[in-house]
Amino acid sequence: MPFREEDKNIANARRVAQQWLHAFFLEDWLLKLLALAIAFGLWYGVTSQRSPATSRMRGVQLDFLLAEGLEISNEPRDEIEVTLRGDRQALEQVAARNLVARVDITGLKAGERVARITPQSVAMELPDGVQIEKLEPNTVPVRLERSVERVLDVEARFEGNVPDGYELRNVQITPSAVRVRGPQSHVEAIQKAHTESIPLEGQTGNFTVPQT
Repeated sequence: MPFREEDKNIANARRVAQQWLHAFFLEDWLLKLLALAIAFGLWYGVTSQRSPATSRMRGVQLDFLLAEGLEISNEPRDEIEVTLRGDRQALEQVAARNLVARVDITGLKAGERVARITPQSVAMELPDGVQIEKLEPNTVPVRLERSVERVLDVEARFEGNVPDGYELRNVQITPSAVRVRGPQSHVEAIQKAHTESIPLEGQTGNFTVPQT
């Protein structure tokens, strides 16, 4: 009968499907579990490398970009902490000792000012895919003064005394004057430029002392 033959074929198909499912889920399950674990590990490794990460850099050098004719007359902090965000592999290549954060304060005038340290005001050479997320502190007090120039006489500075029976005569300094430049209050407070200390002990004749 055709119906019996068809029922038989359906029964055989069901039996084959059941055997296949049984073999797939129950046989060699340890091997399949190991393969699944390896696949998951590979996926996680690739995903974690590509996903954004953050890195905190301490002791990053801080420089200031000033308006023409101005100088800093106080001693502001010269290091900051920078948090970077980007590709994990790129971040691993960044070291704080190789970074310089240059903050643009050309918009500030002379006087007691506050430099704002923001990702928008700071220039820093970073690898592709890495950007500044946070800077600490985000403000630094600075005193800006007009930069001035002045010519000062050079005076020799001696240390110790010549031996008994000798005296110091005819001191010649070359150059006899120097030009100095700096914040106005600093330059105006200087009356003379001095050499490095020149030791006199044991000197009994003419001598020359190079200065750096």
